[in-house]
Amino acid sequence: MSFFYSHYGELFALLAAVMWGSASIFFTLSSREIGAGNLNRLRLVFAVVILSGIISATVGWSWVGDVTREEYALLALSGIIGLAFGDRFYFSALKEMGPRLSTQVFALNPVTSTLFAWMFLDETLGFWPLLGIAVAIAGVILVTSERRKTENGSHATFRGVSFAMIATACHSGAFVLAKHVMSFKIDALTGSFIRMVAALIAVWAIAAVSGKLVSTWQSMSSMRVWKLVGAGSILGPSIGVWVALIGITHAPVGIASTLMALTPLFVIPLVVITQGEKVSRRAVLGALIAFVGVILIFVT
Repeated sequence: MSFFYSHYGELFALLAAVMWGSASIFFTLSSREIGAGNLNRLRLVFAVVILSGIISATVGWSWVGDVTREEYALLALSGIIGLAFGDRFYFSALKEMGPRLSTQVFALNPVTSTLFAWMFLDETLGFWPLLGIAVAIAGVILVTSERRKTENGSHATFRGVSFAMIATACHSGAFVLAKHVMSFKIDALTGSFIRMVAALIAVWAIAAVSGKLVSTWQSMSSMRVWKLVGAGSILGPSIGVWVALIGITHAPVGIASTLMALTPLFVIPLVVITQGEKVSRRAVLGALIAFVGVILIFVT
């Protein structure tokens, strides 16, 4: 138990990676059926409803009046940057390249997150965590950078890589901003809900202006789409983001981001099962290298 309490944030960040890996499969399938824009808007509706139910059943709503206007504004900005714009580009990358290749670019997330945290939060890391970050990133890149088409025809494209790079920058900035605000002792569940509502308002306001309100709801025309979007929303923007915020709140941003960037490793067995991709020796070696990096991160 002492290990759990001393590495509370790191373990939650690792759990977030597992959940996001699972969510990426559902979101890939649903984005190809209803489009990235429709998916981004609809999964936020699911997420807000889910989080509302969790809050009602656990902490209640007494915190609403305790959050200052500045805290609301900064968390809202974090949600819009990460969940409205960042995830919109991420879903576009998933649609373009599939989950395995899209998550490759997210290997850059720890680098940008560590840089932002150093610039804005004065966070610094010791030798072993920095070495662990480098080794884990190397493992993820090795796993996901094979230059061959997959069984289902997915391959890297300039558009797809560009979308994923923009998403990575948005996610890094959003998490650093969220941690800054949550250092004021706002809990992860509250912070996650505020960010989610802000993103929901932003994407649906844009949909209203662009005349996509009706077409978005019409895209939910089958029970299969409802199940895909619902499952992805539970694992991704609702519980997944809540777990991730616990991770970055209780661990250095660079370390938490590295652990969350291990998502591609958890995607591999899922795409083998759901899409028939074969795992190469290179992928196994990369997974082992990334695992060594994780061990180094936990060295204190």
